[in-house]
Amino acid sequence: MTNADLVTLDDFALKFPDDVEASFAEAYGAAHWTEIKKALARPPGYTSVRVNTLVTDQAALVAKLNIALTDFNTRLEAAGRAPIAAKAHPTLPDVVLVPSAPRVSLSVPDIMTRKKIIVDRLCGEAVLRGSDIFARGVMCASSALNPGDDVAILVDLDHKATRGLDAELHTGRKVLIAQGTAAMSRSEMFRAMKGLAVTVTARLCTDAPPLNGVLAGEMYMQNTPSSVVAHVLNPQAGETVLDMCAAPGGKTSHLATLMQNKGTLVACDRSRRKVLEMKSYFDSIGLSIITPIRLDSTQSVLPKEAAVLSVQDVIAAAEKTRTNEKLLPIAGFSPETFDKILLDPPCSALGLRPRLVHACDMSELDQYSNMQRNFLWAAVFLLKPGGTLVYSTCTVNPNENERMVAHALKEYPLELLEQSPVVGAAGLPNMGLTPEQAAKVQRFDPSDAIDTMGFFCAKFTKTKSIRDTTPKPAETEA
Repeated sequence: MTNADLVTLDDFALKFPDDVEASFAEAYGAAHWTEIKKALARPPGYTSVRVNTLVTDQAALVAKLNIALTDFNTRLEAAGRAPIAAKAHPTLPDVVLVPSAPRVSLSVPDIMTRKKIIVDRLCGEAVLRGSDIFARGVMCASSALNPGDDVAILVDLDHKATRGLDAELHTGRKVLIAQGTAAMSRSEMFRAMKGLAVTVTARLCTDAPPLNGVLAGEMYMQNTPSSVVAHVLNPQAGETVLDMCAAPGGKTSHLATLMQNKGTLVACDRSRRKVLEMKSYFDSIGLSIITPIRLDSTQSVLPKEAAVLSVQDVIAAAEKTRTNEKLLPIAGFSPETFDKILLDPPCSALGLRPRLVHACDMSELDQYSNMQRNFLWAAVFLLKPGGTLVYSTCTVNPNENERMVAHALKEYPLELLEQSPVVGAAGLPNMGLTPEQAAKVQRFDPSDAIDTMGFFCAKFTKTKSIRDTTPKPAETEA
């Protein structure tokens, strides 16, 4: 193992293909883009959870979370570290922030004298989010490694190592992210298909408390910008609302909660498995207004020659024809039958944190933009005149954000609306929007002081009917 191929997390910045680097450096400015890449490689300094306000409230959840954090705080105090405490979000009435424990001071030269564990990228990102290491994530390990040995934990950035290789012989790029204690011998790590391999004792970032499964039904772990989106759409009890790309269901359940579980809420996804998982989750927390369906939303607009049916009539007709299926057989909806629509389409996800590798070049990123245009076309046709459309992504790619908004304003009878609440910053300048338009969108910058994932949100109203326009899929742009 050579130091030339090694970098610590403190000095690491995410690297993109050259054409992406050039495009994004021009959009953000080189210095700003470098700060974003550094932030993307690290988790936010807190965990954001959304309150299920149908069963509890923000203050009560803060109190319960602080009780649930007792064991984590006991371990921190035993190690001479300060305890943490959950607190209400200063702007969002149904969001609670749980800070991560401040990182400990580690001696990198000392860590690197220890035996080594090298893990794959996905495992490394999980470690940065608070996970220990399980056998299947281990790629390489030092020879003569035994349970109880202290280890340095590194991530293989090139994904070229042969599983089972001696870590000391690894020659590719690596990033040091943590230290830990082996729970298995070297031979067990590569023989086992599951089981705890390494307990992580300290990370080169903040330590998030384990919250999976905590207060199930009363809270939902959801990044802060994702919780903002439902409030921006502002669905009301009794309205007819569509979530076009709903899986895994977090935003959908938030919409239903804001609607006080009254009205009609359709949740679409093209994956049957994901829709069934959503249905199970919605049923488990008593959200009865949601109709989850397996449907590609780009194909969800019924031809104008078909009889115009309300969303409720479409659902009722499907109920009558259903036999033993778990999901309603719905092929689409009549144009202009939804009051409000949330469109959070598949995107390049360049805003997710932490990320240690991104390999998509600009041609691959452009495929997302083309797909998003098709979703946007369907959304505009399904939305009633005067209705509200919220478009959101979890990417920092301006082509999927500001430039997609510019496309929507040019091609469709849409007008940008002011958003509330405003938690993020204004849109980027010189990306197709006027200064006034850029001020109406929200861009969440990973390098900003609020320390969120990268995210984007725009809110539109539909200014006139297009029912008489022949529905056809949006044409992709070069």
